[in-house]
Amino acid sequence: MFKVIDLAKAPAEPTVRVAICQIPLTRDQFATAGSSLAAEPLAALERRILRTLDELKPYKPQLVQFPECTIPDSILPLLRKWSAENNCIVIAGTHYEEAPQGYLSKCPILFPDGKEYACEKTTISP
Repeated sequence: MFKVIDLAKAPAEPTVRVAICQIPLTRDQFATAGSSLAAEPLAALERRILRTLDELKPYKPQLVQFPECTIPDSILPLLRKWSAENNCIVIAGTHYEEAPQGYLSKCPILFPDGKEYACEKTTISP
């Protein structure tokens, strides 16, 4: 059964506040799943991500999305904590994992209740 909704008459609520983050990175800061970044680029990246999240707090986003290859696995615990503290879903970039069939492109989606899902892209970026 389908319900037809006239968008011209639909109420403005509910709304979702979404923050799409673009973080400029150096080549040393690009991350892939399972890779180890050197301590200095990793610390700089973590500071940049924390600064971005601090800037978002006043806007109370309900969903934050980071671009692919910007979130190394080691920063996921920080994002899990932020997600819970701010009641916000975090889409933590795309992570490439080597598999027998080639590379898998997975995106961790972190929920405030601690649940985590990995969305797998069917077509990876070049």
